[in-house]
Amino acid sequence: MNILANAVIDTSALIIIILLYISSKRVSKKDFRMRIFRYQLIGSSVFMISDILAWYLDGCIFTGSRPTAMILNALIYFSQIFNSFLFLLFTDFWVYHSMERLKKRIPVYIIPLIVDTLLLISNFSHKQIFSINDINMYERGELYVPSMLFFYSYGIFSLFIALNEMFRTTEKEQRISCIWITSFLVFPFAVAVTGLFVYGISLTAPSYAISLLMIYLNVHQRRLLEEKIKVAQRDAQLQQANVSVMLSQIQPHFLYNSLNVIKELCRTDPELAEKVTVDFSRYLRSNLDSISSQKPIPFYKELEHTKNFLSIEKMQYEDNIDVIYDIKIDSFLLPTLTLQPLAENAVKYGLKKKEHITVKISTYDDENNYYVSVEDDGTGFDPDAPLSKSRSHVGLTNVSERLALQSNSTMTIESSQGNGTKVIISIPKERKCS
Repeated sequence: MNILANAVIDTSALIIIILLYISSKRVSKKDFRMRIFRYQLIGSSVFMISDILAWYLDGCIFTGSRPTAMILNALIYFSQIFNSFLFLLFTDFWVYHSMERLKKRIPVYIIPLIVDTLLLISNFSHKQIFSINDINMYERGELYVPSMLFFYSYGIFSLFIALNEMFRTTEKEQRISCIWITSFLVFPFAVAVTGLFVYGISLTAPSYAISLLMIYLNVHQRRLLEEKIKVAQRDAQLQQANVSVMLSQIQPHFLYNSLNVIKELCRTDPELAEKVTVDFSRYLRSNLDSISSQKPIPFYKELEHTKNFLSIEKMQYEDNIDVIYDIKIDSFLLPTLTLQPLAENAVKYGLKKKEHITVKISTYDDENNYYVSVEDDGTGFDPDAPLSKSRSHVGLTNVSERLALQSNSTMTIESSQGNGTKVIISIPKERKCS
C-alpha cells in the first residue's frame, strides 16, 4: 500500500515540476535566478523519477534488480544533496544580488557536496549509507544519519543567510524577500528531519514541488516588478531627453531674440544699446543656471526672467508696449522658460498690425490649481488653425509640451482675429514650492 501511495505522490509532484520547467523556459537564459531554478527542477525530476522506480522495485527480485536499486537510490541521495547545494546558491544570490560575492563563496559552499559524493561512491562497496538486502529491499546504513548532516548543513546555512539579512536590513522589499526564502526552506526541511525517524510514506517529493512552485511564483512576481521599474526608468529617461531637446530649441531662440533687439538698438540708439548690453550680460550671469535648468523652478524666478526680457523689448518698441502685472500668488513651480516665450509671442504677434498693445501677466489660484495668464489686446489669431513650424512659433508648442511632460499641466489658448489673445496655464497644486 505504501509503495503505491508513494508512487502516486511522487508522480503528482513530478507533473508539477515538469509544468514549472516548461513555463520557466520562456524566461531569458541571462536571468541567473531562473537558471539556478531550472537546475533545481532538473535535479528534482531526477529525484522523483528515481524515487518512483525505486518504490516499484522495492521487494521485486529479477536479474540485475539489486544493482538497479543501488543506482536508483544513489541518484535519489545525490539529487537531494545537489538540490540543497543549488538552493544555497539561489539563496545567496537572491539575498545579496552579487555574482562576484557568490563566485568567491562557491569553493566553500561545494565542500559538503564533494564529501557526500565521495561517501556515496564508497557506499557501492562498503554500504555505510544504505544497502539493498537479499529480497531487494532498501535498508539504511550506520552512516546514513551522519551523512545527511551535510545535506542539512545546506538548509541550515540557507536559513541563516535569509534570517540574518531579514533582521539586518531596513528595506521593506528586502525583508519580504528574506521571509519568502525562509518559507521556501521550512516545509522541505521539516519533511527531511521527519524522514530521519519515520520511514514509509515519503513527502519529500511534494515538499520539493510546493517549495519550487512558491519560488517560481515569487521569482515571477519579482521579475515583473523589476521590469516595471525598468520601464518607468526608461520612460523617465525618454521624458528627460525630450525636455532636453525642447530646451535646446527654445534657449537659443530666447537668446537670439534678445541679441536681435540689441542689434536693432545699435543702429537706432547706440547709447541705449550699450546700456541694454550691460543689463543683458548681468542678467545672463545671474540667471544662466535657471535658464538651462531641466527642473521646474519657482514662478517668481520665471517672472523675473520675463520682466528682464520685456524691459529689453520695451526699449526697442519704446511707447508701443505697456505691461501690467497682477500677481496674486507666486509660491508654486513651473518649467523654466515657460512664461517668457508666451510674453514674447504676445509682443511679436500682438504688434503685427497694431501700433500699441497692452500685455497683462496675472496669477491666481483655486482649490485644485494655480493659474498663469498672459493676455494681450493685439491682432489675435485663429487658435484652431495649425501653428506654423517656423522658428517664431517654437514658443507655444514647446511650452505646451514641456508643461505636460514636466508638471502634468495644461495650456489653453483663447483668441480671435482683431481681439487679442489670452493664454492660460493650469498647474496642479502639488507643484507648490517650498
